[in-house]
Amino acid sequence: MCYSTTLDREIRELERLYNRRMLEDTRAAYLHPDELEDGDRSILFKEKTSAFARPFWPVISTADPTVIAPYRWGFFPPHIKDEEEAKAYIKNYPSFNAISEDVETKRTFKDAWAKGQRCLVPVTSFTEWQHVPVEGRKTPDKVPYRIGLKDQE
Repeated sequence: MCYSTTLDREIRELERLYNRRMLEDTRAAYLHPDELEDGDRSILFKEKTSAFARPFWPVISTADPTVIAPYRWGFFPPHIKDEEEAKAYIKNYPSFNAISEDVETKRTFKDAWAKGQRCLVPVTSFTEWQHVPVEGRKTPDKVPYRIGLKDQE
């Protein structure tokens, strides 16, 4: 997964697509203030984000595959117990994603992999950065390249 992602679906749409419900006690965290009083309207997540911001994101996890639950971005070993420890850990060991070819052998991920800990992170697109050479300059321009489904903007 890429560090720059987009999720431009409302919660009700995610619930319909994945045939799962978001837990009611976490739902309010994603409501726009105008929507708190109107239960029929749905919620928008922050449309674009970066893993480096460590946002909460809707996830379907093997811990409870029957619901959509918000998880904070990043992979942490079981001994990390609070936000301070998480910040210190992520600073020294950026573990925002696992590469499929390494997940069984990398010390960070192999125990979770062996225990069957997986999750589905819904996104509608992600951004990769192309490095485009500029004539007369040593450093290339970084140009964002959005990748998503063909039939969606």
